[in-house]
Amino acid sequence: MLKVNSWIISLIVIVISTECSSSNETSLDVICALKHTLCDPNLSRPCCNLIDQCQRTWPDNYFRCIGDIILNGLGKSCELDEDCDEIKHAKCSKDGKCICRMKTVRTDPWTCAPILGGFCWNNEPCAADNAVCVNSECKCKKDYSRRPNNQCVRDVLGTHCKNDDVCNLVKFAKCSKDKVCACTSNTTAVTSTYCAPIFGGFCWENDECVTPHSICLNNECQCDEKYNQYNTENGCVSKMDFYKNKISNAICTGVNDCVCFQQYPFEETYPCTPEDKNDCEADNLCVIKNSRCIDNFCQCKPHFVYRSNQCLPFVYLNDVCLNNDDCSKINHAICSKDKKCECDENYALVNQTSCRPIYGGFCSKNEDCVNINGACIDSKCGCMPFTVKFLEYWCVIPHLGMPCKSNKDCRKILNSMCSDNGKCECKIYFGEYNSTTCAPLLGQFCYEDELCAPYHSSCKNEKCVCNDGFLEHSRKKCSPHYLRMYCEDDDNCKYIANARCQNDINICTCKNGHGMVNETTCAPLLGESCFENQLCASLHSSCRNNKCKCNDGFHQYSKEKCLPHYIRMYCEDDDNCKYIANSECRTDINICACKSTHKFFNHTTCAPLLGEHCKPNEQCSIKNSHCIDDVCACRPNYENHNGNCVYVNPGSDFIQILCHEDSHCSLIKYAVCSDDNCECKPNYIPLGHDKCIGTIGEYCHSDAECYSYNTVCLNNVCQCSDKFYAFNRTYCDPTCQNNQDCLVAIKNSECSTKDEICACKKKYYAVNEFECLPSLDGDCLSNDDCRLNSTICIDNKCKCQDNFSAISETQCRPDDYFYSCEQVLDCGDPWHYTCNHDKKCRCKDNNFSINRSTCSPGLKGYCWNDSQCTIHNSTCVDFHCKCNHEFVGVSNNLCLPEYH
Repeated sequence: MLKVNSWIISLIVIVISTECSSSNETSLDVICALKHTLCDPNLSRPCCNLIDQCQRTWPDNYFRCIGDIILNGLGKSCELDEDCDEIKHAKCSKDGKCICRMKTVRTDPWTCAPILGGFCWNNEPCAADNAVCVNSECKCKKDYSRRPNNQCVRDVLGTHCKNDDVCNLVKFAKCSKDKVCACTSNTTAVTSTYCAPIFGGFCWENDECVTPHSICLNNECQCDEKYNQYNTENGCVSKMDFYKNKISNAICTGVNDCVCFQQYPFEETYPCTPEDKNDCEADNLCVIKNSRCIDNFCQCKPHFVYRSNQCLPFVYLNDVCLNNDDCSKINHAICSKDKKCECDENYALVNQTSCRPIYGGFCSKNEDCVNINGACIDSKCGCMPFTVKFLEYWCVIPHLGMPCKSNKDCRKILNSMCSDNGKCECKIYFGEYNSTTCAPLLGQFCYEDELCAPYHSSCKNEKCVCNDGFLEHSRKKCSPHYLRMYCEDDDNCKYIANARCQNDINICTCKNGHGMVNETTCAPLLGESCFENQLCASLHSSCRNNKCKCNDGFHQYSKEKCLPHYIRMYCEDDDNCKYIANSECRTDINICACKSTHKFFNHTTCAPLLGEHCKPNEQCSIKNSHCIDDVCACRPNYENHNGNCVYVNPGSDFIQILCHEDSHCSLIKYAVCSDDNCECKPNYIPLGHDKCIGTIGEYCHSDAECYSYNTVCLNNVCQCSDKFYAFNRTYCDPTCQNNQDCLVAIKNSECSTKDEICACKKKYYAVNEFECLPSLDGDCLSNDDCRLNSTICIDNKCKCQDNFSAISETQCRPDDYFYSCEQVLDCGDPWHYTCNHDKKCRCKDNNFSINRSTCSPGLKGYCWNDSQCTIHNSTCVDFHCKCNHEFVGVSNNLCLPEYH
């Protein structure tokens, strides 16, 4: 529900905020960090660039804003598998990135967890919920079964039950008379957790109907138009099979293979009916190849059969034969030893009636050769230039790892050989430079300007050595000089500025007065000398007047730390709070708090109360007060009432009544005794000096006793007038009549004609009470418009950023987050999941991803029990998630109270 001139918009279930709330005393309003600099992960927006993320980096264990360059964790650059050793179950991929090994999946940027069936260490957590490590293998717990999407789900069907409560976890399941959870009529158990509708069963979409050749029509599984129902057991069969016992003028060669004679085409109502158009008097009138005029009808010649408007050889490849003559109708086919027609040597099957040449077969042009990357050379199929024979069907560019039988097969790969396991590998003393080249390893002979295999190495003085700034880690690896690397003296650390060798532990560390910024950089600590624009080691510090100092708004806690000054920060004495004016240390709870004469105004300010000393233009803490004559006082037409500035109607008399109990306040209706003074009851507001009137929802006797404009006293309750609704307890706002009413105040909203409220348009969601922002594929002008996690603006559309994909309309997840699938049942029930074109499980439209294995419906989404409707104040009604009574749906993710 959107606020237009105080109208309301809904908050989306996925709450997204890019600014700190000024009303929350515990949050901090501090500066965000730039790319690759130190950041505070506890901030609501730690990184200035929305694309960047505040991540822990290795090996220093600090947090930095990371974007396109990943310094640690999965996705970081690597050369060898050991570069990824800090990530359990990770290895180095061919493109030089740390990735999860087979049978493990990414659970966060620093963790790979084994899937079901994957190797695990004792007591190691498995990726799937309800899975445990048993005998070094991840398996489902007792009473849980493995689903195709590698999840463990509770066994429901077939388990004991007392009532439907447990069985309702499965759609269409009930507790049977035998007290066992079972699928209801017209459904069948596909797995122990899924009942699917069969013929006659209730459905919403075609994917749900498991009977072959059935579709969902009028919410019931029925046979497709080309099929008939045979019986309950056999389901839907083709109309040809349905009629096969009645068919004349046809040849049936199998259970599902009946062929009409040429002059008797298939008809929907009754198959193989005569057709007068095929009559003839001579062969030349029959235009179909291999047909003749027989008995005044065009028919296929002997040994040919009519199929798909063609006369084809009656014998197919793999058909039974006695000799080669039986297969002669198929070019390049012979009768095999096991008496079946098959393609001759150097020929391959193209379809059931054709063999085409492969490597070594005769040809006349390149198109004749069906082997991949094949070419016709000297009338025989061979391989195209720069490729070699891999199999009879395939010519490939030679590469390391390809199968071989001798060194000759690997001759086009520089410095390679055929290994004992039948694969092309680099020779001894050589390593892989790329997939087609082997180059010398470190310490080996090389020619000037010849390539060397390890990264960051080159040929010097006829030997492969590491480049300057890198050290030999092994024969295959040159490592950069980095802090915490092994050293024996300071000379080993000389390539790292301001570093030394700490001899007691033999690692490179920063010199005294310097701190570690990243694995290759030492910078001055607080109070140390620096030059202009030089990086300082401490977070929230910079070089000023040639000294590293804390930035404005921060104070030096130690030589390494700058901490912000803010109310409620930890303290031990008043000196810790001295940078916050008019604050003191509450030693009973050890936090900085405002003095008794002042009140919290924001995270860094204590403002004076009424009657307290103030400076000109200083903010006073009480609403409707200001600093006058160096004292905080109420503004004109306002008076101090119990420490608050209350509006005074000019000319009226102020009645101040002292009291000790509520009966002493009987002269003022709806007043009670509080702190020896009569005050209005909660949710009642003082009007003038002698009246208390109610806010929306409070008790009343007349309209005059209701505080807000456009309110009436109805049934002794203050309510909004007709055509108005409650924005909060004190405001009634008008409903909308058309889209123009919403467009003026709330961009990308429209008027809901059913509820007469402003709601976000399709492809937009509510980020707060006043904004509709684009969801995925929604329109945008810049990245700031795309506020969903991991989204950017591309071609004026909000899209998932690189290496992320959409799992729902409003959620992007890393590419390795998704489970693979072949059909929708591999993902879950068809109401909430879909197996996408890229063979990955995703949530259907109007569903949200709760975790890797659960999609939850939004409003109007499909459901079968209330627990599936995760939108607050919604339940499952008629198989759809709907808002509860007296609540209205303002988008597919929020129900708000409906006031009239």
